[in-house]
Amino acid sequence: MKNTSSKFTGFGNETYDFFKELKANNNKEWFAENKYRYEKIKLVAKSYVREMQERFAALNLPYFADEKKSLFRINRDIRFSSDKSPYKTNLGVYFLYTPNFAQFNDIQMGLYFHIQEDELFFAGGLHMPDPQTLFRVRTHIANNWDEYCEIIEDKEFKQQFPTIYGGETLKRAPKGFDPEHPAIEVLKRKEFTPVCNITKEIAIGENLCDITTDKGFALLPFIEYMFAGKKI
Repeated sequence: MKNTSSKFTGFGNETYDFFKELKANNNKEWFAENKYRYEKIKLVAKSYVREMQERFAALNLPYFADEKKSLFRINRDIRFSSDKSPYKTNLGVYFLYTPNFAQFNDIQMGLYFHIQEDELFFAGGLHMPDPQTLFRVRTHIANNWDEYCEIIEDKEFKQQFPTIYGGETLKRAPKGFDPEHPAIEVLKRKEFTPVCNITKEIAIGENLCDITTDKGFALLPFIEYMFAGKKI
């Protein structure tokens, strides 16, 4: 582990290796023997969140970073799952979008960072919205298609988030929308999640906070656009 002090200097190979080994040994016995390693990772993750909290505030970026709320529990909820593996095999950190810097809301949009053996990425936007929100956002896109295109075609946005994941896509136009609308293929999507895969070196490296800041700036116009649709 690179550092367990208050200053974030990167997750290091230890974080990546831990989750790789956990994937191969997802049981309570192995985790109990290696829990001390996970506790060190949590300290590093908290230092990452604290530094991003300071940066967001200093740069007036409306993302909420909190040691408790930005980090996910490692225990899986297996009550209604056929997969009874007890632990998540990834580290996830979520920075909630907070317009007007309110700490709590039902926006469910933000910037997400993920470390896993075969999945290292940043993502954001609107992930798995409820039907009412989805209808509102689709309506907003249909009525403001040119603005949507301008945002996703922006050079910096495309560089920082080259892919927009749409989730399960409808085969036909959603009810109430013109099948001939120029945005119809986008309107068929069930979510709007910009994604950027990253290398292991970036994910565990000491420049992660700089990269997170750049991602936050690039993502903001997209999130603000989606939020405007959610409020319709």
